[in-house]
Amino acid sequence: MSDLLDTTSWAVTEFADADLGDLRRTQRLVQLAHVLAQRPGAALPEACGNGAMLKAAYRFFTNDDIAPDDMLQSHIEATYSRLNAVPPLGLLAQQVWARDPDDIGKRARRKQLPISQKESQKWLHSLDAVYTARDCCPTTHLISVGDREADVYDVLAAPRPAGVDLLIRASWNRCVNTPQRYVWDTVAAQAVAAQLLLHVPRRGPQPAREATLALRWPSHCGPSRSVKSRRPPRWSRSNGCCSLPWRSRRSTTPSSVCNGTPVAGASKSGTAF
Repeated sequence: MSDLLDTTSWAVTEFADADLGDLRRTQRLVQLAHVLAQRPGAALPEACGNGAMLKAAYRFFTNDDIAPDDMLQSHIEATYSRLNAVPPLGLLAQQVWARDPDDIGKRARRKQLPISQKESQKWLHSLDAVYTARDCCPTTHLISVGDREADVYDVLAAPRPAGVDLLIRASWNRCVNTPQRYVWDTVAAQAVAAQLLLHVPRRGPQPAREATLALRWPSHCGPSRSVKSRRPPRWSRSNGCCSLPWRSRRSTTPSSVCNGTPVAGASKSGTAF
């Protein structure tokens, strides 16, 4: 293992400080990280390369005394160390769960449940990890990026420290304090700020084509323009609906041509809070 424990090894940097209760477990973690990183897209038997390494990997991963969070913590701390120097590549948090079969049918009553009882709680857990990173790196501006599933009232209304912002792909056409009244209409009314010609690859029966991507965003940003939720979740309406500073960006493909025939465009919207 001497080559794997070279102090310049990526695996050593990320995992050598993991406290797994036994130095040999930490050494095995470093070794597995080094080996598996060489072929990240391969199945475990193929990535391990031989039977001995595969057996060691199975023994390590099935050890009930090794917690996933303990393996990850060393990597998280290595990520913190990079935040003040360069744009980091690394995890700040990771959640793994399986849906409880007893929860089947919960979707029908989801509006009556607090977010702590929903899968959407994972976005707040992620924000907590970003807050912790901000405490460790107070001079770094952190932006939490979420897909459409993150467009949740509780996430948008959650208090955030200075230096932490959200960038979320909009799922709801929320009401706003503008003449157009709604986020998407407000952004669509803005002048095109930039255009980019894109090559869209073939997808199923639809052949490859060229598309023009148009970018628009409102110039205002701050409390003078606010987003209101459609309504707060039922469980929290007694707390009142808050106003949120916002800025929205929209990209559209207003026209694309395939073999001389126009193809319907598409749009994507993102809202920063």
